[in-house]
Amino acid sequence: MVREVAESGLPVAEVARRNGVHPSVLGRWCRKAAPTAPGFLPVQVTEPEEVAAPAPEDPSSVEIVLTNGRRLIVPATIAPPRLRTLVAALEGA
Repeated sequence: MVREVAESGLPVAEVARRNGVHPSVLGRWCRKAAPTAPGFLPVQVTEPEEVAAPAPEDPSSVEIVLTNGRRLIVPATIAPPRLRTLVAALEGA
């Protein structure tokens, strides 16, 4: 049913009705199955001595020291999968 929605362009409600499934259930399946589009985050790469550490009282950001010595400062609310992708890209993994 998920493939039918994706390939046919038919409304989720129509495909769900024809298959005896509640539209919200099929909609949830479609959202889970949909590949996440790649996203971009603003990044500034500098030499380690040029990066200022965030103020200790600033709980809205997190500083990460990469294996190459560079420091990465990201919002504390960053999603873990997105952070893993970003760190892997910056470390060349």
